[in-house]
Amino acid sequence: MIYVALCHPDDWSELDVDGLAWLYDTEITTLLDQLVPSRAVTCRRHPSHPWFDRECRVAKCLTRRLESASRQTDPDDVVAATAAKATWTTQRRAYIALRRHKRDTFWQNKMDAESHDPRQLWRSLDALLGRGRAPP
Repeated sequence: MIYVALCHPDDWSELDVDGLAWLYDTEITTLLDQLVPSRAVTCRRHPSHPWFDRECRVAKCLTRRLESASRQTDPDDVVAATAAKATWTTQRRAYIALRRHKRDTFWQNKMDAESHDPRQLWRSLDALLGRGRAPP
């Protein structure tokens, strides 16, 4: 459907629901383009660590959810606020310990597996220390 821009509010009575939605969308888009012009944004994805698996993602999600719940509790309700913060703190510590364990286990297994090949071992060690080229 093609709609002609209607300047006078009396002309709006002739439009159906789709026409009114189109008019609303057009006007909002025009106003937003004047106030905040659109521009191209480049989003660069950073690859996740090789040791960061599903278990880490679930723990991270739970930690963030508990943090949000802790922030949303009523500060006047001291008991609930204290309990929410304690739950979040406990989960955060467990999440940090899980990440540390996964990372250490991954790199220890990788070093053990590559101990027979010095060249590959040094490549892995450089990657662990953040030296050299970034992976594609």
